[in-house]
Amino acid sequence: MHAEQTPAYVIEEGDATRDRDAILTAWSGHFGPDEEHAGKLAHFYEHCPFGTPIIRLLRHVESGQVAGVIAAVPRRMLLDGADIRAAVISHFSVLPAHRTLGPALMLQAAIVEACKGRFDFIYGIPNPKATAILKRAGHRTLCQFGRYVKVLRYGQYLSRVMPALLARPLAPLVNAAVRLRHALRAAARAGTRCHWSDVPDPRMDAVWRDSDTDHGLLAVRDTAMAKWRFNTAPSERMRFLLVTQGERLCAWFACEDSTGSPGTLSVLDYWFVENTLTKRRHAIKVLLDRAVADGHTAVDIGMTGDRHARDGWLGERFIHRSDQPVMGRWLHPDDPAPDPDRIHMTYSDQDS
Repeated sequence: MHAEQTPAYVIEEGDATRDRDAILTAWSGHFGPDEEHAGKLAHFYEHCPFGTPIIRLLRHVESGQVAGVIAAVPRRMLLDGADIRAAVISHFSVLPAHRTLGPALMLQAAIVEACKGRFDFIYGIPNPKATAILKRAGHRTLCQFGRYVKVLRYGQYLSRVMPALLARPLAPLVNAAVRLRHALRAAARAGTRCHWSDVPDPRMDAVWRDSDTDHGLLAVRDTAMAKWRFNTAPSERMRFLLVTQGERLCAWFACEDSTGSPGTLSVLDYWFVENTLTKRRHAIKVLLDRAVADGHTAVDIGMTGDRHARDGWLGERFIHRSDQPVMGRWLHPDDPAPDPDRIHMTYSDQDS
């Protein structure tokens, strides 16, 4: 008779307050600057307004060290207009000395098991190294999360298509012509205005309420979500570009605050009250005109391939740059398998 072998690792239920130091150690070197981690832990796990996240720890038995961590953070989501219980798989990390397939799969399997009965749907937007692990844990690719870019200053690219001696003097002229075009278009736009706000506008609730949310898979986008996801997150420095017609808010864009450092304007979330292509493109034109006026060189956005959202951006000549998979699974037998072209996600749908 052989003695029962002691396992190398065990899974434990984690607590954001009790296990704070262990979690921060596991996060070190990942998920942005280490000095922001304590604030992120409090924000995403202790102050989540949609319910208490589930945390699972991987402990190395011999050393007693916490070797990894994973969490499921609740999200308010809709599937074809009906509420579903959803969570995003967040902050999956294993310490370097323990990065083999076995421990990583243990953590992934543990979080899936812990989510059963509480959530209908879980998902993540993994980096390339984690994609294979999520597949082994039973997640499947739902759609692609793409990065799209619109260049606003073309002068710097002239040297790629003509001799530098010609490109150098022409660049300022080309950029000036682009600025003039956008300024004239903004001046001619009757009834539509835009302005920056440091906080979500209460009218964003009406924009959400009055828009079509009866088709596809998407997260609720109201002021409660915007305030929590952007205004109180320690690593997010956001402004909201509000597009109005009279007193009516018709679109908004949550953008990374790059005040004083124009460069690229990153759109991290957005919503339109009207879903027609013409209206969407109109609102995006307002965004682009404002970005040019503010001195930005480009605008970029990350989003999934929802055909009713993406076509507005592609219509304004945003160029596709890269993709990463959105992976998820349903936790009950009847997998709804939503149309990949009707899954709407942006940067706001992941926890950085």
